[in-house]
Amino acid sequence: MKFKINLNPNPGAPYFTVSEHEKSYDKKPHNTEDNLTISEKLLRELFVVPEEFRISFHDCLEKKNALNNFKWIIIQDNPVDGVNRALDITDSDTHPALLDISYSFPHSMSNSSAFDGLLIDPNASLGIPTGFIILFTKAGIQLPKNQFEANPKQIFVMRKVLEDYAARGLELLVRESNYKAAVLYQLIENDKNLESLIDKKNKSKTMISLKCDFNFVTKLKKLGYVFTYQNHEKSALITLANYPTHSKEMVEMLSDRISIV
Repeated sequence: MKFKINLNPNPGAPYFTVSEHEKSYDKKPHNTEDNLTISEKLLRELFVVPEEFRISFHDCLEKKNALNNFKWIIIQDNPVDGVNRALDITDSDTHPALLDISYSFPHSMSNSSAFDGLLIDPNASLGIPTGFIILFTKAGIQLPKNQFEANPKQIFVMRKVLEDYAARGLELLVRESNYKAAVLYQLIENDKNLESLIDKKNKSKTMISLKCDFNFVTKLKKLGYVFTYQNHEKSALITLANYPTHSKEMVEMLSDRISIV
């Protein structure tokens, strides 16, 4: 089987326990409401979501409609350019404002209360395959009529993977994420064929972007890596996902393999 590792922002690589939980689903009865309740509790803990936000689930196909009432939408860790755009809101004219933290786990947002809504797509940094997105919104935010119908198996898998993350602990997950980001940024800094276009202050820890020539893109693909890139002034701008779904060993191996490309 050909070597393949998914470094795409979305859908991200599934967390390694996903398949195990999918297989175990049919072995016992499940209470979907309980699974939703426990999932909400875990999401609040892992993303540090204040109690003032209420939760709702929306079909992915209804995402655009669900976000219509937000005047301003910002992605905390942008998958296009690798910039951390976690900015404070000071101008009241920007409200209601939504912060997309889909690409940011395990890094939480310290000033989430400055926003009117938070968006989480489990398919991205959580590595949980679902057909829905999650919104946390403050009171007063009017959402369109919700057609969401819970998929019991997806809700179960989400709960179980969130429990796996909680068992490892947020502190450990953040520490590992910081380490992996440092390995990748050190690689970019030391490789004459690679270049970062972002100043240190705004670099994302989960969306690692680099500039290279297209020959490098071809070689990296041949090594079996799946990733996102765009044309950028006769060069390529690559975005590599650094999620908890990617182990420290995998990132170290990626760095070693790129170094000899």
